[in-house]
Amino acid sequence: MKRLILLFVFLTTWFSSVNSMNPNIQMSEIRRQLGDIDQQAKEQFLEWKLSNGNISSMDLMEKVLSYKPDAHLFEEYLQRDISSGIGELNELADEWKKANALNISEEEREKVHEALDGIDISQNLTEWSTEKLEERLKKKMHLIEQRAKVKVDFEVFENITLILSNAYKKVDETFAFAEEKNNSGSLTKDDTKKLEDKIYEIYETFFELSELIKGSDVESIFYDDVFKVYPVTWIKDKIKLMEAAENATKILGDVAPFLTSLGEEMKQIEEFRDGNLIERVKRLAQKIEDTVGNTSEVGIRKNVMKEYENNESASKFLQNIFKFSRFVNRVIQQFHTMKKRCTPLMDHFDQLQIPPGNLSETFVMLQRCAQLPIDLRQEIDNFTSLLQPLEEVQTSESKIREFSHFLIDIELQYSQFRISRYDLLKEGVEAAILNNSIWKKDLETRQKIDVGLKENAVLFMVTQETLNKIDFEKANQTITEILSKANEIVECYSQLAIPNTKSLVNLPPKVWNFDPRPTRHLVESVIGFKKIHKMMVELNEWKFERKMESFELEEEDVNAISEGVEVFEQLKDIDVLLNEMNELSGLNGTEVEDAWKTVKNALGSLNKELSEHLPILESNLTHLQSAISTIQLPSDLPIQLIVDWVNSNLKGIVHSEYSKTLQRIMTLDFANYSSKLDKLSHAIDKWSQHKKPAEPQEEEKNKNDCLVNYSDKCRLPRSEL
Repeated sequence: MKRLILLFVFLTTWFSSVNSMNPNIQMSEIRRQLGDIDQQAKEQFLEWKLSNGNISSMDLMEKVLSYKPDAHLFEEYLQRDISSGIGELNELADEWKKANALNISEEEREKVHEALDGIDISQNLTEWSTEKLEERLKKKMHLIEQRAKVKVDFEVFENITLILSNAYKKVDETFAFAEEKNNSGSLTKDDTKKLEDKIYEIYETFFELSELIKGSDVESIFYDDVFKVYPVTWIKDKIKLMEAAENATKILGDVAPFLTSLGEEMKQIEEFRDGNLIERVKRLAQKIEDTVGNTSEVGIRKNVMKEYENNESASKFLQNIFKFSRFVNRVIQQFHTMKKRCTPLMDHFDQLQIPPGNLSETFVMLQRCAQLPIDLRQEIDNFTSLLQPLEEVQTSESKIREFSHFLIDIELQYSQFRISRYDLLKEGVEAAILNNSIWKKDLETRQKIDVGLKENAVLFMVTQETLNKIDFEKANQTITEILSKANEIVECYSQLAIPNTKSLVNLPPKVWNFDPRPTRHLVESVIGFKKIHKMMVELNEWKFERKMESFELEEEDVNAISEGVEVFEQLKDIDVLLNEMNELSGLNGTEVEDAWKTVKNALGSLNKELSEHLPILESNLTHLQSAISTIQLPSDLPIQLIVDWVNSNLKGIVHSEYSKTLQRIMTLDFANYSSKLDKLSHAIDKWSQHKKPAEPQEEEKNKNDCLVNYSDKCRLPRSEL
């Protein structure tokens, strides 16, 4: 008996404590009764919309995907036939393979460099015209021939010396007379007349000298242009130039096979340049990159996906959307990964500079020059031998030119000796005569003139005798023969621009210094674009199977069920929130301590009232509706005040813990609990009434009844409590 009394007391105490402390048992029971009604409603409503076309495949796709690519981005790639690759990239690979097949080694290129370095290009290439060269050579030979024909007797030089000596004697007498009269300070008319007569005599003497010079070609010896040039040196330079040209052909002959290969390389580079292949590849790469840039990664909205993944009609479609999302992202990620490998190639194209013009012509010309079988050594030796007399007269000719320059420097010219009576009267004797540097020649200068004339007379005679040994007719004929034979060599050599040619030798390794294989990712991207477009078309044309003719609930009913179920979840969470607030005691002593207690007390009070108004073992939706309409729900809680203080004063993990709890409290929609539960009850009743199966199973019928009205048959066995 005592045991029965103790058990009764224990059970009474236990039920009383449960009822007064925690409404979670009641909430859990009601939630268990509802089961997954919210998910079923959503799935069946979606099934009905899919069956009747209220939601198209594209509508569902836009809901599930975080981003839907624009199919128009990929349409231009549909026209590309890439069964054998992309045209531009195939061309690039073919050109690269052809270039590498030529396989000119670095050693062979170095030999060509050495050959070009060995060619003498120091000669003036502007002289390289065989017609002009022959004309100029013969003109120089003509000057030498004319010089050889000048004939002046030795006696003429003696007479010139004698007359010039007599002239300076008269000049000295005139100076002495003029100085005497100038010192006396008086110049009478008779004195002036005497000075005029003396000057006239000097004029007569110089006139005689002038006539003698003109009549004997002596003037041409000292003042003609023939002494202003170096005919022998000039001709020898031209001979060296021809020798250099001949030597160039021999040097090029040693590397002729390499020149042929270089010419082929240049032709391929010209085709590569003129075909605008680089720009076409760069444009293709940029277009594909732009397409990728306009295609964001496609994410799946997991909450939406989860909402529809159990729907039989949408299941297969959603699987395809998932595959589509993964494929789009793989194409984008693959492009960015492979682009890094292709960057060196694009950088190479950006920096590459191929010269304009006909690059291969240079090497064609060099090959032609290398094949010329001409040896001018004998002809040049013969010509050099013919001009040997020119070598012999170089010393004497040099001295004659030196004396000629001396005469010019001392201004010894007949026209400069003129002094008129007017000048004498106007300027005076001292200015007109005594201070005249042309008249007043010192003794050393006169002696130098006298000795120079005598020595140059001898030199001139020797020079003339030597020059007349030259067979000018034969020399000119030899020039014609040499240039006739050397015409092609000279023509080749005249076109050599060795620095430019050397740079072209190194051009092919620079042009083809890339690997075209990384461009494969562009092909992969285009394949990906075409498949993305195909998948989008298939998804757009997807037709959902018609599985439902009608559905009892409207969209607002389905939403009401979801929102009503959420009320249960929030009420169940109040006890958890209270425990968390008890654990978070860091606000004690702060300016929001009272606000924190207000919120905490409000939640505790709500929990207590729910426990008091709901039966322990007989709670259902109707009981909860009644309780909610009876009790005073919290309102105007100072939650935002606490949130602001936490954000301003707390940091790190502490801030995070408070923020999570406060955010969940802020979602408690107390003001709408009653209306949401009413709408939930109405939607369940509407759905239940329209089902009306012909012979409902007893268990299913009991389950539906328990959703709204709780009775003894809904009571759980005590073992499940």
